[in-house]
Amino acid sequence: MTWRDDAKQDLVTQRGELQHILIDDGQTPPPGEPPKGSMVKQLEQETQQDRTYLLRSRLYWTVVTSYLIFQLLAAGLVLWLSGGLSSAISLWEMFSMNIGLLLLILQAAHLIASLRMVRVDDLAGIDFYGRPLFAPKTGLYVVPLFLLTLTTASRNYKDVRFPGPADKIFRVSEAVQAQRPEGGDMPPEGSVRPIFVTTGEPRLGDSERKERRKEEDSNPLDEQLNIEIAYFVRYRPNEAHGGIFRLTRSVARGGVIDETIQNLMREQSERDVKALIARQTTATTIENLALFNEVFALKLQESILRLGVQVDLRGAGLDDINASRETNTAQANVARARFTRQKTVIDADAEMQKRIREGRGAAEAERLRLEALAKGYKKIVDSTEAAGEAVIASETAKAALSEKTDTLVLGTGGVEQLFGLVKAGQGMLQRQKEDT
Repeated sequence: MTWRDDAKQDLVTQRGELQHILIDDGQTPPPGEPPKGSMVKQLEQETQQDRTYLLRSRLYWTVVTSYLIFQLLAAGLVLWLSGGLSSAISLWEMFSMNIGLLLLILQAAHLIASLRMVRVDDLAGIDFYGRPLFAPKTGLYVVPLFLLTLTTASRNYKDVRFPGPADKIFRVSEAVQAQRPEGGDMPPEGSVRPIFVTTGEPRLGDSERKERRKEEDSNPLDEQLNIEIAYFVRYRPNEAHGGIFRLTRSVARGGVIDETIQNLMREQSERDVKALIARQTTATTIENLALFNEVFALKLQESILRLGVQVDLRGAGLDDINASRETNTAQANVARARFTRQKTVIDADAEMQKRIREGRGAAEAERLRLEALAKGYKKIVDSTEAAGEAVIASETAKAALSEKTDTLVLGTGGVEQLFGLVKAGQGMLQRQKEDT
């Protein structure tokens, strides 16, 4: 197996192991249920056994009903006692208030503050001092202030590019770093550092190593390099295995959930992508990019599944792979040299084919001329019953006398040849007279 085959097989093996953990462990599922990975089954079992994730919807409705009844009774009591409470009480000389009206306003304010809206894109949960009670869907809910807590996070997928948008990545050479007042590669505000990764070294066999030494134009990307990468991840909070309550326990709660998840994704995804690239070269990563991205998404999902975050298995992967300027120049020179060599070979082959075709054409024309000449000689022989040698001599003389010449060379065939030359000689003499 060659190095490139080995690099691809390594990704295929990792994909199979991760799919067994996350998607399908190979066991027949119960009727009506989809196949599940071994890790997913284990997480479901742990969630069922851990009663801190158990929802108590009946207790929630009991608390809400009791709260509303208390509000009604309190308002009725205030109205019933309004005669004694409606009088203004003066606490200071310049300040007085109506106790009954004040109590009604406080009740109304508390009730209004206890009304909470769950939007269609929210993943929500209501807990009683940390104990899960209810997972509300879209709509208006009563969440008594200071008694129950509503926690929400957006359930929509988020596409995040790391280390940041392409126009926010701060790249600076060593020469420029030395001239900066602050020194080093510290990015200015609003920019981010690029992510650099060291690729793996080709695991070559003895035969491949010997073959590579003979090659003069090997691919510079098939070596261990330090490269810059950018990648994207599509993720969202996971509704399964405890939903929002697993997130609040493992990540954060309140309004910082989304920000905390993004920071978590940044750290974990960078570790995972570096671990994968460390087993590949730049060339094999590009060659197997779709497979690499699939393995990366599965590996990242395995890392953060227990935290309550779901990764889109088709929505994660490398965006850019950039080697250094020197490496890019070397690769361009290799490609240019290969193109020049191929062009030279093609031009030489075209010239050879041209000459072969021209030679074949000339040979074919000569063959046709000789065939026509032979047919003409045969026709003369058949019609005159003369000897073949005499006919050939006569025709040869005609060809010679058809040109302007003062010299006539005869063969040694005798008088028979002269008779064949008479007519041609007359033509020659006639031309000589015209010339004089």
